[in-house]
Amino acid sequence: MNVSDLSGILEEMRQKYRAETYHILNLNCNHFTSDLCVRLVGSQRVPNYVNKLAKFGAFITLFSPNM
Repeated sequence: MNVSDLSGILEEMRQKYRAETYHILNLNCNHFTSDLCVRLVGSQRVPNYVNKLAKFGAFITLFSPNM
């Protein structure tokens, strides 16, 4: 991979990870990092425990959407 390839990946990701679409539970910096890892090294993801709290919070909001 060269600089041009990396720039292309980041430009593509820029469309998804925008300030307006940031969500502390559903689309946060850990989601970005996991997505970037997959794009850089294939199917290798960030370990599940890294974003476990956000996943738990998203689950809790199913029962109390106003949280």
